[in-house]
Amino acid sequence: MESIAAEKIDALPVSATNSEPV
Repeated sequence: MESIAAEKIDALPVSATNSEPV
C-alpha cells in the first residue's frame, strides 16, 4: 500500500510540474 501512496504522491507533483490536468 505504501508503494501505491508513494506513486500517487510522485504523480501529483509531476502533474503540477507539467501543468497539464490530463
